Amino acid sequence: MNKHYKSAPWDSQNSTFKSVIYFRNGKTIPGYSKRQGFQEVANKQALVQNWVLRLYRDGYLDNQNARVDEVECIEFSVRSKGDYTHAFTLYQTYVEWNPDFYRDYLNDFFSNFYSLKRDRKDPYELLYISTKSKKADPLDLSRHRFYTTIDLKNHCIRLIESNIRALGEVRNFYIKYSQKYFNGFNEQDLTFFDHLTGSIMSTNVD
Repeated sequence: MNKHYKSAPWDSQNSTFKSVIYFRNGKTIPGYSKRQGFQEVANKQALVQNWVLRLYRDGYLDNQNARVDEVECIEFSVRSKGDYTHAFTLYQTYVEWNPDFYRDYLNDFFSNFYSLKRDRKDPYELLYISTKSKKADPLDLSRHRFYTTIDLKNHCIRLIESNIRALGEVRNFYIKYSQKYFNGFNEQDLTFFDHLTGSIMSTNVD
């Protein structure tokens, strides 16, 4: 990590998340998701997952690591209406949720994280998300990225209109995403693609 980034002060006013490490001896260490003068990671799933994994790597969530004082828990909060609201608390063997913040995709990550810990495998090595690697696949089905069909449709329209992916590929992605995260592919979805196909064909007519 850039040494200038690590030396920059926390930006408590513009961070999305805040953490507080609570030690059994009463000491606490606060942290934030953004530092002054630097952009916060746009992918919030990667931001939180990698943050937790770095805490593990540095010993705070690895109770086999003797380099740090014993940690009681780590509390994460999310910024809401100008203040921070409790989101979840991490203990050495489990996560405790604020039900108002519960996220399936993070709970799946925590399930894998604690499972690897129990098996004495390295979660940091196996679960860390590189934010500097190749560009994300626009047809990725592994993450719940769109929470309404409107957002999903707009994503598909952008892929087709920008010639990023072919119509057939996008249609197949839409069907699979709808089946996995919504209530399946229905008559309205079929009509959407019929109209989209007609629009493309009319655009291509000389």
